[in-house]
Formats: sequence, structure tokens, C-alpha cells
Amino acid sequence: MGTIVAGAPVEVASGRTETPSPRRKSRGTAIPATEEGPTSLPRTQWLKNGLIDAGGTHEPYTFVVRRGGARVDARQRYERQQSEALIRRLKEQGVEVFHTHLYKGFGMAAEKLEMEDTRRAAAIAHGLGMRVDTYIQWNTMMYETFFAEEPRAKDWIQRDVNGQPILLPYGFQQTIVVPGFQTTQ
Repeated sequence: MGTIVAGAPVEVASGRTETPSPRRKSRGTAIPATEEGPTSLPRTQWLKNGLIDAGGTHEPYTFVVRRGGARVDARQRYERQQSEALIRRLKEQGVEVFHTHLYKGFGMAAEKLEMEDTRRAAAIAHGLGMRVDTYIQWNTMMYETFFAEEPRAKDWIQRDVNGQPILLPYGFQQTIVVPGFQTTQ
């Protein structure tokens, strides 16, 4: 029985030593391990030992294109970042939590297809015994699609002291303290 500490050198099956470089490292807490991998921890205990979180794409493809500056192969990169091959590779590298996007602020109907991509990727990760975390941008509205889907949202725009909309580089900042907002959630 060995020990796995995120960021610490570990001996792999071939006998060579590797140093994992996850995005998020454990705070030095060791996780008991067997030849097959880390031992299974009760659901309420697994976070206490740290985790390795990496993977997919943090942004939906629609946003990558909208913000500008996308590579010509942006669609292929997006698809690869949620592919079974990539998720399997991450699992083989010791990643425990697959990170991906879920919602950016375009509206539920506008993002439905990309949410289905996320659901498919999550099913792959779960099938491999991984957990999944998602990036959700709940307080922005991409007005081109969001206002068409929810006309009342024009009244949800957060405004500064002069009554001007607070505009982020990619959409309006919304406030959630307005009548009607909670009824759409």
C-alpha cells in the first residue's frame, strides 16, 4: 500500500517516477492507495483528502465564438475537450473530477445543445468513476439570445448610480432582486 499526494512524485506501474501537475492540488493530505488506485472513501469524506480537478472546456463553444479571437479550429477543440478519449486520458492521469461548462447566460433554449454536450461528457466521466463539476455563469445575460427567450429580462439589468446598465465585456450584469426573476428559475 502506497500514498498519493497531489503534486508529489509518485511511482507508476512501470517503475519510473512522475510528478502529477493538477490544476488544483491537495493541501498535502495523503490519500491511502492500493495497486489499483486510491481507496474508495465515503461520500461525505472524499473532499477532506483533496482532489485532482481538470479537464474539458470552461466555456461553451457559443461563447468562445462570441467573445472573438477564436482559433479557426475552435469547434474541433471544443469537441475534443469533451470527448471520451480526453476524459479517459484524464482518468488515466489521476484526475478525479472532470471540469466542464454548463451555463453562460445565453438562455436555456440557446444553450440547450451545449448543455447536452455537457450531459454526455458527464455520463462518460461518471461511467469511469469520476465526479464532475461545472462552470455556471448565473449573473450575466447575453442580450441577443437571452432577451429573445425572456423579454422580462430587460428589467433585470443591473444599473449603476446614474441608471446606466453595467455592461461586462461579454454581456449585461444582472441583478436577481427584481420581481419575476425567481419565477423563471
